[in-house]
Amino acid sequence: MTSKRIPVVVLVALALGGVASAGAEITVAEYVELSIERLEMALATWAEENRPLEADEESALCETYGISSEEYHAFSGAHQEQIVAYLEDNPELAETIQSLSDQITGIIEQSQSEAQE
Repeated sequence: MTSKRIPVVVLVALALGGVASAGAEITVAEYVELSIERLEMALATWAEENRPLEADEESALCETYGISSEEYHAFSGAHQEQIVAYLEDNPELAETIQSLSDQITGIIEQSQSEAQE
């Protein structure tokens, strides 16, 4: 069941992270941890302020891991296979990413629906 979700998780990670080459000095585990923190921050921002993360908010989070926002975005494209393998080995993290992504999507869809009414 989890293996069917991995492509969706990777697509979300790539959509959020970009597809450039990376020189970031973080591990795949740190990248996934940072991605979860970023999704948690995005969820809170959407839920509380009905807006996406701003670039400076993301940059500040990335800096806590010693990388720039650009390095974070580049990492997913450069390490896609390792990220997929890590998430397959850690299905609870894949499920967390999927859950957070689903919650964010739900808030955005609800907001768009209310705006159309």
